[in-house]
Amino acid sequence: MQQRSVALPFAIDLATGVATRIGTMITTSGNVGLAFNWRNRQLYATFGKSETTGLYRIDVNSGAPTLVGSTGARHLTGLAYDPQSDSLFASDSETGRLYRLDPTTGVASLLGVYGLNNVEG
Repeated sequence: MQQRSVALPFAIDLATGVATRIGTMITTSGNVGLAFNWRNRQLYATFGKSETTGLYRIDVNSGAPTLVGSTGARHLTGLAYDPQSDSLFASDSETGRLYRLDPTTGVASLLGVYGLNNVEG
């Protein structure tokens, strides 16, 4: 698998537009997804190889990742936060499956299949 890099080194001040470096580059050889819960200012990321994907919390001040837990799913490339349900959702880019992720354990619960493969973002 090709090496991928994910840069999470900057915070943007929404009032001024000024970018401030907050951390170092996080590198992974697997799939990547990012989502921000604006209610509690928590940034989440999924990183992982094809075997399994982990859910991480990213410290918005330092950029440091902390493993929440294994999702039990593979190829999670799309990650989104829904403020109405206060939920994290992830998509499996190879199987077209949609999951809800538990933000405290990382465990993925299958919601269904949306029928598209190789969808990322």
